[in-house]
Amino acid sequence: MPEVSAKTFITMSTVRIESTKFDGSISVGTGFFYGCEKVENRYVSLIITNKHVISNSNEVRLLFTVAKVENDIVVSKRIETLRVFGEQLANLVKVHPDQYVDLCAITIGVFHAHYQSQGESILRAEVNKNTLGDQKFLDSLESGEDVMMVGYPTGLYDVANNRPLVRKGITATNPGTDFNGLKHFAIDCACFPGSSGSPIFLFNEGMYFEGESNLVMGKSRVKLIGVLYAGPQYDVHGEMVTLPIPTETSKIPTLRQMINIGFCVSSTQIEWFEELAKSLLENEKPIPL
Repeated sequence: MPEVSAKTFITMSTVRIESTKFDGSISVGTGFFYGCEKVENRYVSLIITNKHVISNSNEVRLLFTVAKVENDIVVSKRIETLRVFGEQLANLVKVHPDQYVDLCAITIGVFHAHYQSQGESILRAEVNKNTLGDQKFLDSLESGEDVMMVGYPTGLYDVANNRPLVRKGITATNPGTDFNGLKHFAIDCACFPGSSGSPIFLFNEGMYFEGESNLVMGKSRVKLIGVLYAGPQYDVHGEMVTLPIPTETSKIPTLRQMINIGFCVSSTQIEWFEELAKSLLENEKPIPL
């Protein structure tokens, strides 16, 4: 992929996920591209999202930008919807084993191989271990850090260019601390149906603080620190409840009021997929690097 800026990187990291549930309802969510660590010059490429985005679905549609790239220059591109259903869907989806971690992944190596056989590739920016916040990094952060959430709120996106929307917020709790004993933290950001599975990037441009007093000038940093999955809402009785961010954009709840707080799975939980990738390499078709 051609070299891109940090802001372009985060907008090229996501994929719009549409799914048809067994009851016939249609939902929209967000996924993001993740490239697992290379092993013997091979790697596993994933789309990571929430379990509830694709659970109880008989078909999932992934909206890709497919391009022909020559000498790091995009010479042509098109937008294509790839349908995954039935047994293929069941085989490609890998679910995080912890019932309290709302993450799953779709392995997409077979799709890469398909496009590469035609001299094309999926135009994307992949998050990887270098851009993933580990526990040590999360521990260095505070509440009030600048973050960007990338996704498809209420299903909205740039249809002509297949680009997501970016929303800005702050960490509402310390990302390195398990909020209420779970592997998640809170952000202060407007979260709506379609945002489920959105990557949460720490985004500092030009300057940032390391710790409480060390000011770093002339540098930027972009790190994935979490994945949006739920948020507190007031129900019809005025009671506070925590629910998964809805995915059915055509049925936005009118009896619940969101309070612009989102709960995000810690980026440390993505490390499980790195371990999974090592076993998948024995069965997944190699992707030329």
